[in-house]
Amino acid sequence: MQEFLESLYDRVLDESVIALADEYQTRHAEAVDEVWVLLDGEDLDWADVAAHADEAGVRLGVSNPCFETWLLLHFHDRPVPAGTRSDTLRMLRQYVPDYDPRRVDFHDYVDGLADAVDRAKPLALRYETELAGLGAAPPNPYSGVWALAESIATRKGHNR
Repeated sequence: MQEFLESLYDRVLDESVIALADEYQTRHAEAVDEVWVLLDGEDLDWADVAAHADEAGVRLGVSNPCFETWLLLHFHDRPVPAGTRSDTLRMLRQYVPDYDPRRVDFHDYVDGLADAVDRAKPLALRYETELAGLGAAPPNPYSGVWALAESIATRKGHNR
């Protein structure tokens, strides 16, 4: 029962975040180019979340199993093995020992941003061309946050 309730809570939360992003986008249409929602992929009802985001015109930056996968790619120069959120946190703390998910400091990651994009993009593009159209969830490991990083750089007129 506990697992069912947690799954239901996660689903409602994911849909609520997308609804909030859609509402923000509607209220600030003239000032907003894109709206993004970043989500952990572990236990994500991918087909449902992707459909809600697509309907709302909200872009998704999913990392599987978790957002820390994206952060780990800023440092880890070998393929990241599949694992759980706990595994990913353990690996990330090898590089950022005092990592706290409630206080992510961009300065800890800025030097590895281009590397993170270069590491995440090939896997993401392979997924998007081979599996996304079939409704398959992103593989583990995976991070789509590279697309947000590129979008920001493009809008600011920066090239990596």
